[in-house]
Amino acid sequence: MTETTHLIGLLLGTEEDWPRAFETLVARLGPITDASGHRHRIATERMTIEPFDLRDRPAYELVIDRLAYWYYHPREWLKKVALMNDVYLLNSPFTFQSMEKHAAYCAMIRLGLKVPRRYWCRTRTHRTTRAFSTRRRGTTAISTWPKSPSGSATRCL
Repeated sequence: MTETTHLIGLLLGTEEDWPRAFETLVARLGPITDASGHRHRIATERMTIEPFDLRDRPAYELVIDRLAYWYYHPREWLKKVALMNDVYLLNSPFTFQSMEKHAAYCAMIRLGLKVPRRYWCRTRTHRTTRAFSTRRRGTTAISTWPKSPSGSATRCL
């Protein structure tokens, strides 16, 4: 009977209670035997993200992210391993932060998932000044946004 160990990476901040509880539950789980008789063992590892090469292969099959919400550097590594190395991410801002959701939609479209049509919109916090209140003559509008039946622009998500 063969055995495979699946490593779960824990990307953590300063918390101690949740990771300790999770590690204890995984240790109690023990090996799991599938229908073909193959045994699977699950292990966890608290991880840090150091400077990395885009071609590096991670040891993890799954990363539970409890840190990247606060720091930029882990986000880039998480995007890289999800897109290039087929690592599954749980609780990752890459998958739900509004400012980065377009990248998640791009990955889903590339995987062949049915994603409703989305448009990326510029931020609406810009200040309108007299110089930029109308489009300058001779410039080309790049908008390809369709109009809704009522004539208004399609809502940006």
